[in-house]
Amino acid sequence: EYRGEATFPLLIILLLTVSTAYPAILGEALFGPVWWAKIETTAMPIVEPLQTTISQINQGISDTWLMFTCPQCYYEKKMRETQGKSISEGTIKAVEVYKQEWIPSDYIIPEEPVDASITLENQGEFDAKKVTLYIEDPEIRISGDWKKIEEVKISSIEGCERSENSCVIGDMNKNDKREVMITYDLTNAEINGESLATCKCSENDNEGKDVCNQECVDDKGNEGYVYYKYGDYPIKFPIKYSFIYNTTAKLENIEAISEDLWKEGEYPEEKLSQYLGGPVKVAISIRPYPLIFDKERRIIFKISNQGDGRVIGSKLYTKIKFYIPKEFLFQLGKDGTPFVSQRGMKCEHFESSGVSGYKKIECSLTRDLYSVTQTDKPSEASVTVRIKVNNPQVVNKKSYTIFGEVKYGYEKEIENTLSIIPSPP
Repeated sequence: EYRGEATFPLLIILLLTVSTAYPAILGEALFGPVWWAKIETTAMPIVEPLQTTISQINQGISDTWLMFTCPQCYYEKKMRETQGKSISEGTIKAVEVYKQEWIPSDYIIPEEPVDASITLENQGEFDAKKVTLYIEDPEIRISGDWKKIEEVKISSIEGCERSENSCVIGDMNKNDKREVMITYDLTNAEINGESLATCKCSENDNEGKDVCNQECVDDKGNEGYVYYKYGDYPIKFPIKYSFIYNTTAKLENIEAISEDLWKEGEYPEEKLSQYLGGPVKVAISIRPYPLIFDKERRIIFKISNQGDGRVIGSKLYTKIKFYIPKEFLFQLGKDGTPFVSQRGMKCEHFESSGVSGYKKIECSLTRDLYSVTQTDKPSEASVTVRIKVNNPQVVNKKSYTIFGEVKYGYEKEIENTLSIIPSPP
């Protein structure tokens, strides 16, 4: 009858119990179903934090034990945890919608203009080039499907240089804001040849057709009313904008060591690459780690779309350059290149780069990169390069830096959904 009072002295046993795969089964076997229910209620608020702490200690002990008993296994485990990771030194943002205002803000009247004020701001770390708006036809949702509305005109646009369906804002420095004013004219807008607004009068002609004229008056001078067949239907006004942006990345102070040091158990700390913000993340990693002189290794360069727009996979927009030290010798395969794999990229290698002490890998994208949230579409591209670090000075250890520059085109969407005003009852 004293088992309930003895719960806390039995914490060690209890901790062992809750750490198993089936704590309820073992707990009932040791304490009985009645007392186990009481123990769970009274002791678990104390045990669970202790269990978390013990789990962390166990993980640390496990890592330490692995490092001493199998150093190679330990560093392989850490490499798996860090591969593809990169630290951002800036914001993920670039050119963003600072503010948008629509007049009217809820229901539109097709006979009256719709005004939009769009303000963009460069909230990122770099200057943006060739910022351009693309104004698309409004769409209406009918029976769950979006259909284009025809014969919609842009009666005026201010704040950019207009050409057909696009409008060039130009370059935007960091923290710049630009406002664009757009006026839509839906007077002659149609859906499948049918006007958004028609007149209804009290009388019809002999064929049953409405006899209203353009002023919504019948032949007897009786005023009718404007009828909106699609009253209350949602209408969206899609606008896209694109810009050219860039970022830089580096993997610095990576140590290459001699095979003798490696055999003695020395393992330099693996560094994470760093990139300077923006929606495109750049990661540089080396596999297997560490770098050992005269041993073949792989350098993995990866870019991924962390934003909510689309990276434009065109050579006109995207230029990717990676620079590696001159001591990193390209190891050519049967195809005459050092590339083990190229996913979403097409690359070339050069023994000179224009940067003293470095050679170059130059790439372009072969596909668009979509947001990582769109799991059904590609969001990243990468290239893996075979290298071997030369050691002409016969040193035991030396530090190196790898860096990259990525210029890319990026496209985002602006949407605002209004509705057509309902017809009179």
